[in-house]
Amino acid sequence: MTIISSLLGIFAGICLYVGLLHLLIASARLKSALHFWFGLTCLLCASYILALAEALKNQLSQLQQELGDNSDAQLQSLMSL
Repeated sequence: MTIISSLLGIFAGICLYVGLLHLLIASARLKSALHFWFGLTCLLCASYILALAEALKNQLSQLQQELGDNSDAQLQSLMSL
């Protein structure tokens, strides 16, 4: 599960970088509305990815609490379904 969280963090970072870059490009040019909207869309995607990663982390911790001591074996069997 840490691989998924790491990948989501990497994707969110890329979206943040691209979004901020396009917002900077849009601020330098007054007629560049396309860069502005694309930058905002990237920032929205980054916030969605971060929210998704947090939700997955919360679900995983809730599953570990419900399963108890032998959570690793049961969690692996649930993940394989």
